[in-house]
Amino acid sequence: MILGKTCSAVVFLWAALLLGACGGDGGSSGDPDAPPPPPPPDSTPTAPVNGIAIDTFLTAQGPVKVPRDLSMAMIAALVPAADGGFTTLPGTGTAQGSFTIPDVPEGPYYLSLNGRFIVTSLRTLDISMTFFGRAMQKKAAAPTMLTLDVTNMNAWQEGDILELYIPNAGAAFSNPEAYAPTPPTVGATTLDLTVDYQSAELPNVIDPTMGDEAFITHGITGTTAQGVPYQALGAISYLQPFALANGSTVTATGAFAAVAQTKTRNVDWRSTEFANLISTAVPGGTTTFTNTFLDYVELDEAAFYSTPVLFQLKAPTTPDVLTTVTYGNPFSATWKEQLRASISGFKRFTLGTKSGNSFAQFSISGSADELLAGPIRPLIGPVQNLRVAEQDGSGPLAGLPAHPKITWDPPTMGQANSYSVLVYRFVADATRLNRVQVGRINTKETSAILPDGILKAGEPHFIIVRAHSHPGTTYDRFPFVTSHPLATADRVTTVFTP
Repeated sequence: MILGKTCSAVVFLWAALLLGACGGDGGSSGDPDAPPPPPPPDSTPTAPVNGIAIDTFLTAQGPVKVPRDLSMAMIAALVPAADGGFTTLPGTGTAQGSFTIPDVPEGPYYLSLNGRFIVTSLRTLDISMTFFGRAMQKKAAAPTMLTLDVTNMNAWQEGDILELYIPNAGAAFSNPEAYAPTPPTVGATTLDLTVDYQSAELPNVIDPTMGDEAFITHGITGTTAQGVPYQALGAISYLQPFALANGSTVTATGAFAAVAQTKTRNVDWRSTEFANLISTAVPGGTTTFTNTFLDYVELDEAAFYSTPVLFQLKAPTTPDVLTTVTYGNPFSATWKEQLRASISGFKRFTLGTKSGNSFAQFSISGSADELLAGPIRPLIGPVQNLRVAEQDGSGPLAGLPAHPKITWDPPTMGQANSYSVLVYRFVADATRLNRVQVGRINTKETSAILPDGILKAGEPHFIIVRAHSHPGTTYDRFPFVTSHPLATADRVTTVFTP
């Protein structure tokens, strides 16, 4: 990390002022009737922006810090210009995990990092991240067929779920049964499942010589005493060592062992409070709701990783959920129990003969012990007075400039530490409109300007402004670090076509 660079322009300016005060060719002659000297050219002091990326990998042998190779990264500072657009100042990165952008004018700029934008005025940034697994991770990029042959399975029920994890490889495959041509049949006691591993959310290749070990969990469907359906981790199989290279065909074997259901949690989830907030955050209201209530484990809450679920509720959005869940936890005490509760509301949008959904989400996540100690309710509300190029974001949006400015007022409930502006575009396939995120801007301010390349003329879009409550951290200096409890709340624009 290079420190103290913000002072260089100030020192230079003070030096120039001191020289001017001592006289010289451009100084005053001392004649009070002499005309004043011409004003200096309009200029803003500049200084370099420097940053580091020293990532932490949580391996089977312990944490390992590795500089991220930024030598090929697309790094730039986008400085707002008088015409409403941006001046782009390119930067350079190194293989040792550092980058620099020279001659950036003082004041706010948009750090562009591989298409993601962070609004900041700081001159020293830390873009380090934490990952689960070893540093040498490589995704399967070709059809890679994995057969799971696991005996002693609890009789399969409708609604059961599977999760495959290889922690040291940073690999995870949630619900592989949903991607298999032949899923398990009701009553089956042996898992015989073949699936393309490419479908996994983290399809990293597996190498047992590097310490990669896999396990698969079986989430068994049940009902609480209060009648709430849920799945709890009821069995786990630590698979025999196997290698899975890109494009290979492999069979993994093992046997399930039952997990004792000895733990209980009392859940008081005020789901209607979340749903009520969503109904005001989506123009015209919502068409449908979905909810997620997960109790899971993870080694480090800062890690970017899909984590094993201990139980998940399948309750409707209303009424509020008040129930007791029985479950098991076969993992080491170093894996801390965390909780995530969220509700998403969807608004149906039709263009021609095809339809898609815009959405808003309200969520809260953090320590299960802390969040389940009382009622689980929203910590933050949506932003207010959302506008796009000075037009009401909940109404028709037309005639937008090339770089529309998005503005909003802070939430009236809770304290927002930062905001994300998320831009989605609808892309049509043969049957429907799929939403694709095409832009993200993180900022502490209550406005943001869309850079080039985000909006596409003639294509339908919508924008979400997401308020974040994460005390103790800021996205302007540490863009990829957050704190818990973390709560988010969305407000959505109408669908518009620039």
